[in-house]
Amino acid sequence: MGGAAFLSLLLITTSMAYSSTDVAAARPATAKSRDATAIADFTNHLSNPPPSWVHGGDVCSGNYVGIQCDRYGWVTGINLTDMGLSGTLTSSVSTLRALEFLELGGNRLTGAIPSLAGMVSLTRLVLRGNGFTSVPFDFFNGLTSLMYLDMDDLPLEPWVIPDAIGECTELQLLSASNVSITGELPATLVNLKSLAMLWLSYNYITGSLPPWIAKLRSLEIVGLHCQKSDVKISGKLDVFASLKNMKQLWVQSNSITGAIPNFNSAQLLSLNVSDNMLTGLVPTSLMRLKILQSVGLSKNFLQGPWPVFPTGVAVDMGSGNRFCLPSPGPCDGRVSILLDVAGGFGFPLELAQTWAGNDPCIGNWIGIVCRNNFVVEINLSGKNLSGFMSSAFANLSMLERLDLSENQLKGVIPVALTTLRNLRILNVSSNNLPGQIPRFKSSVQVFAEGNHLSFRNSLSKAQMIGIIIGSILLVVILVLLAGLCMCYLKKKNDASEPASPTHLSTQQVITGTTHSPRHSVSADSGCHSVSLVDKLKMNVLMKATNNFDESSVIGRGGTAVVFKGTLNGQDVAIKRFNSSTMGAEQVKGFNLEIEVLGKLNHRNVVKLLGYCVHNTERLLVYEYMSSGTLREHLQPSDRHAPLTWMQRVKISLDVAQGIDYLHGLSHEKLIHRDLKPSNILLDQNLTAKISDFGLVRLSEDKSSTSKTVGTYGYMAPEYASFGTLGSEIDVYSYGVILMEIITGRKAINESLSQDDVFLVPIFRTLVKDKEKLRDIVDPTLELNGEDWNNLKEVADYACYCTEDEPKIRPNMRTCVLLLSDIVDKYQPIVIGSDQGETSGMGKRLNEVMQDWVKDIPTTSGSDN
Repeated sequence: MGGAAFLSLLLITTSMAYSSTDVAAARPATAKSRDATAIADFTNHLSNPPPSWVHGGDVCSGNYVGIQCDRYGWVTGINLTDMGLSGTLTSSVSTLRALEFLELGGNRLTGAIPSLAGMVSLTRLVLRGNGFTSVPFDFFNGLTSLMYLDMDDLPLEPWVIPDAIGECTELQLLSASNVSITGELPATLVNLKSLAMLWLSYNYITGSLPPWIAKLRSLEIVGLHCQKSDVKISGKLDVFASLKNMKQLWVQSNSITGAIPNFNSAQLLSLNVSDNMLTGLVPTSLMRLKILQSVGLSKNFLQGPWPVFPTGVAVDMGSGNRFCLPSPGPCDGRVSILLDVAGGFGFPLELAQTWAGNDPCIGNWIGIVCRNNFVVEINLSGKNLSGFMSSAFANLSMLERLDLSENQLKGVIPVALTTLRNLRILNVSSNNLPGQIPRFKSSVQVFAEGNHLSFRNSLSKAQMIGIIIGSILLVVILVLLAGLCMCYLKKKNDASEPASPTHLSTQQVITGTTHSPRHSVSADSGCHSVSLVDKLKMNVLMKATNNFDESSVIGRGGTAVVFKGTLNGQDVAIKRFNSSTMGAEQVKGFNLEIEVLGKLNHRNVVKLLGYCVHNTERLLVYEYMSSGTLREHLQPSDRHAPLTWMQRVKISLDVAQGIDYLHGLSHEKLIHRDLKPSNILLDQNLTAKISDFGLVRLSEDKSSTSKTVGTYGYMAPEYASFGTLGSEIDVYSYGVILMEIITGRKAINESLSQDDVFLVPIFRTLVKDKEKLRDIVDPTLELNGEDWNNLKEVADYACYCTEDEPKIRPNMRTCVLLLSDIVDKYQPIVIGSDQGETSGMGKRLNEVMQDWVKDIPTTSGSDN
């Protein structure tokens, strides 16, 4: 990638073990001999080796500049960056089996890159800015630990990225700009689930943007711009739309078509799509991105109104687009309608090339015929159109003739077309239209052969009424028959009811023996065989709790009491709802919790083992969490020792992983709506699990609700004030929980002074000053210097999660990455037994990204 600064920006980190002390005595003789031989061979192939390399001796003595070893004397790293070295890189380096990083960037090495196949310890490889001429066919074979590859600006012979790159499943940064790559992106790249940066600009890559890019959910930075071949990268930007972590997308100077999608990332900082063949409108969502810094849109065929971006965004609008006006302002109504029509077809390039300006009746708008400034005819026959017919056609009130024949249209003919009073001819023949043809006036000629259409039969009003009444009677009869059958089954089951239950499986607890959960949770009286199952379950639960004895109580709430019980030798928690307070909303929440939890399976979500509906009684049976709630551990108590900082960070990660699962990894994307420490349970190992799903909603439901439910102090402002739903409200609640974990305080504490009642504003004010932050940190915490640094990092993220503007908040996947990074410091993956940092590898991802955000360049046609 152009510019040395960019190469170190997204540095995906790992701890590298080494020691420069002389520990030759602990090193096996074979290792000493082999590594020394490899270094000597490398030295002999350099015309100007480092002076410290020519005197011989122990390579791990500390005298060899750029060489690092572990305590056992294995060579684990070579860093000779920007030393002006000339010569060749020999294959002997591949015998350094413990080598973790090889950094040779900015030298004058020539010849072929040797095979490094099988170097399973190699995590970082930097070859940029040398004179290497070829890549071995097995370049990526066996590099299973490789995380960082920087090989920009090499005068290589044309080569294709081998499929073996799919073996590098740990790869997080791939930068190979200006290295003569040809062909298409290999499909095996889809295996790189951790890939955060893909930078392949200034090559000869061809082919269409592959759909599997959408599966690389860790992608943050993509550079595929300025391909040099005559046939460049094609396809549509839709493959990037769902990537929530995308921060920079540069694809300028290619052959990409279609419209700019609504990107799902609120973190997008820089977008450059200039010099392509993009069509359609600039999406409003792009113009509303709060943190967008630069955008390049020039030299396309973009349509609609001139886009307006916030002040401070560097915009390259340039020339070559098809905006209706040369400055901001609304388009003519006819233009807006025709753009809606084009949108149904996916904004085809052929239309965008001529549909320019703010008057479709002036100029060469292909297929458009006007009379008296009204569009009266549209003839787009044989234009290879795909997509569907937009109902916007019906807004052209004077339209007389519409010809869309000999295309590849799908979808139904809009019924709205029947409202066109002046329509005389509709020709949709030779397409792929299914369904029925709407009933047009007799004066309209419809040509529809060559489709999968059928004419809608004309039924009289009396016939329609007869069909409706007959259908209703049939449904009533079927319901009555079903009721009789269920009554019969109940009587039959009553005759064979056992005297006392002796065993109840998990499946029986959850669904009963013969009926679905939907039937099992019904509170209706009548002939349901579910009544027998409810009675059995109630008997079992009474026995499990010694008839709900007071000594079994482990928790109380406003609507329920929680008992500890034993089922089949397993400890369980039984939540018994207060029947006198079970209104319609509470019953709905009870049923919803069964429906949702029955489908979830994650280590950080509490398991629902069963339920019981018995007359007016309702009970839920969960796995038993022996360490209680997070709330109990955050307040002074004789029952629990204060949580250590390491335990708190681990619990924070558990909660983040559970929420992330709900938001995007479960069978349905869910919003919890009531996250708080009392709804986070801990097992004997202090593993945290999210509970209480009575208020859960689908995250696809972006509507507002007039009734906000949840707990004040944890509610996001947009939800508390306007009822606005979205996964961002859970992120806000999580930020409050982080604040409580750090401070030990409650979100709302009315026993404090009026200025200190609410935790969030106090925390956000004090966190700006590290010394003031110490005043509010939980006094039971014993922290060393590194702990304080980590705590400040988590505190900053708690503030980030509780931003007033929902789109500024991170998603939960980002929270998981941050907490994982911190947890790894306390539970590190150690290579060897020493830890060290080289060449910036000690930087964490979020630190690197902060550096990158500060240094991000404005949009241009090149990397600089």
